[in-house]
Amino acid sequence: MDDYNYTISENEEINFVIGAFYDGVYLLGMALNETLWEDGDIRDGRSITARMWNRTFSGITGQVRIDSNGDRDADYSILDLNPITGKFEVVGHYNGLTKEYSPVPDKKIHWPGGRTDSPPDIPLCGFMGNSPECRNYDYFVFLHGSLVFGAIFGFMAIIYCIYRSAFSRKISRSNLHNMSWRIRLEELYFPPNSTTQPSSEAYRLSSCRSSLSSNSSKQQFTSIGMFRGNKVAIKKIVKKKVDVNKKLLLEIKQIKEIGHENTVRFIGACLEHPNPLIITEYCSRGSLKDVLDNKDIKLDWNFRMSLINDIVKVGIFFKHHNYKMLWVAPELIPLDTNPVLLPTQKGDVYSFGIILEEIILRAGPFQSAREELGVNEIVSRVAARENPPFRPLVHNDECPEKLSELMVSSWCENPDNRPTFQQIRLLLRNLMKQFGENIIDDLLRRMEQYANNLEVLVNEKTEELSQEKRRSEELLYQVIPRPVAMQLMMGQFVEPEQFECVTIYFSDIVGFTAFCAISTPMEVVDLLNELYSTFDRIIKSYDVYKVETIGDAYMVVSGLPQRNGNNHAKEIGLMALAILTQVKIFTFKHNPDFQLQVRIGIHSGPVCAGVVGHIMPHYCLFGDTVNTANRMESTGMRKS
Repeated sequence: MDDYNYTISENEEINFVIGAFYDGVYLLGMALNETLWEDGDIRDGRSITARMWNRTFSGITGQVRIDSNGDRDADYSILDLNPITGKFEVVGHYNGLTKEYSPVPDKKIHWPGGRTDSPPDIPLCGFMGNSPECRNYDYFVFLHGSLVFGAIFGFMAIIYCIYRSAFSRKISRSNLHNMSWRIRLEELYFPPNSTTQPSSEAYRLSSCRSSLSSNSSKQQFTSIGMFRGNKVAIKKIVKKKVDVNKKLLLEIKQIKEIGHENTVRFIGACLEHPNPLIITEYCSRGSLKDVLDNKDIKLDWNFRMSLINDIVKVGIFFKHHNYKMLWVAPELIPLDTNPVLLPTQKGDVYSFGIILEEIILRAGPFQSAREELGVNEIVSRVAARENPPFRPLVHNDECPEKLSELMVSSWCENPDNRPTFQQIRLLLRNLMKQFGENIIDDLLRRMEQYANNLEVLVNEKTEELSQEKRRSEELLYQVIPRPVAMQLMMGQFVEPEQFECVTIYFSDIVGFTAFCAISTPMEVVDLLNELYSTFDRIIKSYDVYKVETIGDAYMVVSGLPQRNGNNHAKEIGLMALAILTQVKIFTFKHNPDFQLQVRIGIHSGPVCAGVVGHIMPHYCLFGDTVNTANRMESTGMRKS
């Protein structure tokens, strides 16, 4: 290593990779020498490569042998991890030249699984699993395994049937006594003003609550609360205590299993409160009553008939208020002499007739009667089955004649005289025909009007967007050259570009630091703004590009990003003369006696230009030409 002024110490180890590089270059040199000696072509890569194969030589890493495939037969050491010391130890050597393995005396390999000898070279069943020794063994194992598995499977099937029967009974009892529906009071959160407010006089009625004789003065509305991050509806039960018996558990189990888009999902109940609470799914859009009482919603007969048709399709009628008995058919009203009767389809038809009255009048049930009678009196008269029956008063001019007939037939005293829901659907289908054309025409007219308004609005917004886009582009063109800005707007990457020759202009204000010391910050800003605005007006007349202004420094370049031949020097020179002419007559309004003087440096040469940064990108110039122009400016003579 004397040629390279480096001495290798005795204990220093040479990196094997570096040694291999040396041997590789040495081998290539031998092949090239032989080729040149035999007047061969050193550009013939195949011939030179063939000379490097099947040869042996002594290299810096030891004996080197290249086989017929061009691979080196290297020597290797076998390392074994000692489980006690946790270190690798040499247990054997492999000679690549002789292809012999020599173990290290008194060193053993720690085989996995506690083996004391090496695993066999060939597996028991061969590498493909088709060894003859293994076939007989596999058949024996398969036969006995099938018999054992069949016996076990039959036994498990019997056990499973017995267990399934017992488990089903246990699951049934477990589901019945599953108390996951019970909710603790601390799990509920009541936001301020969570109680819904009444939307009309219909809500300020006396409440029947649990009996018809209650004289509560105001309706208690459903409260809104939060349960596990979800908004829920909370309803109070007017009972001090609820007995959790088998009948109640069975009813809760049935309610929990009900799942339909037209039913409110039961979430649970809280029995810890002085008044027990029922927690159900919160319906954010409200109910039919909310729509009828909202005077802001214009309900024409097209809309009302659609509501009626949807109600019939659902076929389920819920009474959401405490005065729910107003919807109950007379034969289903519980009296002292009658037990509580189960609901019937004919009873639902009666409820449908009362709902028709609500939709027609946009009021609560028995609206005309409630002006003089209370809820209890109305229910009593309906249950008394007077002759003629006591029913809501709806004038014939309030709705179409066919709809009025359907309403009256729905609340007939005799349930057998009431139509079925199938008959109601047929009647409504015929009744909807006279509204069908109006609905379509109305929808088409509204859609056409909306489309026209939307088209005008889109055109206005498009024009505003185009104007804003043009303003943004103009601002961007003032910061970055137009060709570069267009590439950025198209999302393209702006490659740095080398320019062979451009002319760079630098200028600054002489005595700017002293001027700043005697002036206020606002006066300094005004001076720079007036001066550079003047410069900006001048450079518009020349083929130049303003790179940047930093403090009192003003930098301009010509010849990029669009090349202009050799005109860049002329453009910068004429621009500089125009600036000097303007400086002589420049007057600062805050200090008219201040004589402005500038230093200018100009130099031509090669530069590299590119966009730097993604946020607020900046078009920058780099190269000795920039530095030279800057030094010429800083060491130049002042000029006023």
